[in-house]
Amino acid sequence: MTDRIACCIPECRRSFKRKGDEPGNYEIMCGRCWRTTDPRLRARYKALRARERLVLRLMRLKAIRNKRSFGIQVEALHALFDRACARNWAALKEDATIKSALGVEGTAGALAAHRRAA
Repeated sequence: MTDRIACCIPECRRSFKRKGDEPGNYEIMCGRCWRTTDPRLRARYKALRARERLVLRLMRLKAIRNKRSFGIQVEALHALFDRACARNWAALKEDATIKSALGVEGTAGALAAHRRAA
């Protein structure tokens, strides 16, 4: 098992050090690739994560935990957030991959094309 995690964009060569407690089956995007994505998609991702944190904070309240249907609601909320975040992440990744493949200035694809030309 490697101790580095590569950026999820194919032409990007950046990688990150893996922490000991992290699972090995997730993707990460470097800051350069993240900044090239559509600002609306980034805003949606941040809003989803903020909403998820708010819901998790509310679920810790004793009055809410004592409800009979709490377990079912928690599972449903987790499923909804997982699907929404997965769809948004796929859109972010696709946007960055397309821009990188086209060689838009400032993307990994533009840097790779520059390396090939040199």
